[in-house]
Amino acid sequence: MPRFVAFDLETSKILPENAGGDLLSYRPLGIACAAAVAPDDADSCLWHGRDPRGLPAPEVSRPEAVAIVEDLERLTSKGLTIVTWNGLGFDFAVLADASGLAERCAALALAHVDMLFHFVCARGHFVSLQKVAEGMGLKGKTAGVTGADAPKLWAAGQHARVLEYCRQDSRTTLEIAEIAEEKGRLSWLTRKGTREHLALPQGWLSVREVQKLPLPDTSWMSEPPSRDGFFRWFPKGASRQ
Repeated sequence: MPRFVAFDLETSKILPENAGGDLLSYRPLGIACAAAVAPDDADSCLWHGRDPRGLPAPEVSRPEAVAIVEDLERLTSKGLTIVTWNGLGFDFAVLADASGLAERCAALALAHVDMLFHFVCARGHFVSLQKVAEGMGLKGKTAGVTGADAPKLWAAGQHARVLEYCRQDSRTTLEIAEIAEEKGRLSWLTRKGTREHLALPQGWLSVREVQKLPLPDTSWMSEPPSRDGFFRWFPKGASRQ
């Protein structure tokens, strides 16, 4: 089984209440904090900006974001596989903006496992991390906090709360990746409360690999998600293969 390390970040920009689902339209979003959780604590990381006193800063600086990219590259060089939930469509896009290293972030994104992208490629529709956690019998996300809350809580000085929220998302991502890989299937709860499954005969596939899956039937959907939409932040001319 691959040695996974789960990556997640929280943004720093406070968005309008009616921001909607297209968060990347508000780029750059900035990074409040980020977390990488691995089975071995020695490979786990927690990042946030630091002010001159060493206290959490309003957001991660450019050099600090570059260090996140370097740390992720170091983890992959040790044989770990980065796994995310929508890292291709969001987290690596935010990191690319913050670090200025779009090509290196694109390379990390192509080589990693984005479980949401894998799901969309196979099924043709979205599903939430929490619904998958519930379908897998896991605790899931931190109760009482959402990704939209995180920038406000960070700005209000509730750094520990946001750091734990980010860490818990990474823990959940890692648990899902490992259990689904071991069982050969991903489970989730539908809106009707029924449990459905996605077979993973080859285990989790990287972003580069999963694009080779045949397109699913989405004729029943009025606006099915596009695979291309996950790549819209990629540098011009960058390969998706």
